[in-house]
Amino acid sequence: MSDTKLQMLKDKIDDYRRFAFITIALTAFLVLGTVLPNETVHTSHQSGLLITIGVMLVMAIFFHRTSIRAQRLLAEEE
Repeated sequence: MSDTKLQMLKDKIDDYRRFAFITIALTAFLVLGTVLPNETVHTSHQSGLLITIGVMLVMAIFFHRTSIRAQRLLAEEE
């Protein structure tokens, strides 16, 4: 691979790691929102929040695995 492609791959690895971290951080805030007692949140809203939390955790896992795959590819190319 050329140097520019290797640099692009390194940048993608960094981006996917950032995406995973951001989705985990946002998920933590959503979990806190469901755990802390609040009278204004209805049961239907809580189920929606739980679904959103699950989707965001799956996204974080996807980004992390993609980062690992790209890192392995980078190690093979170097």
